[in-house]
Amino acid sequence: MATRKKFNQKILDRMSKLQEMMESNTHLENPAEVSDQIESISKFWPMIVEEDKDYIWACRYAIEYQSPWEVGE
Repeated sequence: MATRKKFNQKILDRMSKLQEMMESNTHLENPAEVSDQIESISKFWPMIVEEDKDYIWACRYAIEYQSPWEVGE
């Protein structure tokens, strides 16, 4: 069980960094860096919750289409 917690913490930390990158629109200036961050999370795909998977798919879309990331208020 401790291993699961360790993986969950890694996922959470990496998702937080991805969120920071997206909200600062790093994907527009450096898409490779953001893609690398996504890949560092994706290796845990079976353990990722659906909400985070949806977020990752949205990030991939924004990278591919160079869409600005706008956070709703």
